[in-house]
Amino acid sequence: MTTLCEDNGKSLSIQAFYMTNVISRYSILPAISLDGVLHLDILTRSWTAEEFRGFVGLLLDRMNPYPLRNSVIVCDNASAHHFEDLREMVEERYV
Repeated sequence: MTTLCEDNGKSLSIQAFYMTNVISRYSILPAISLDGVLHLDILTRSWTAEEFRGFVGLLLDRMNPYPLRNSVIVCDNASAHHFEDLREMVEERYV
């Protein structure tokens, strides 16, 4: 699970859910805040670092500069979360 956390202690959550049916497997990645869903993406495969980079890029469009609401991203240790320039992507948007 990945958690976004604001400075006031209220947290946002990004969780990857895996659903399997007879036909396909889905990876659902929502970025959820106290205000609702900030961004959601669904893949029919596991997330790669490059796909997660795109997800973060779109998520940052819906975030705010620190210390406003929805201004901090915290990722867990999933391998897709480890890509070069993640920190720079976030910092250049002043999040």
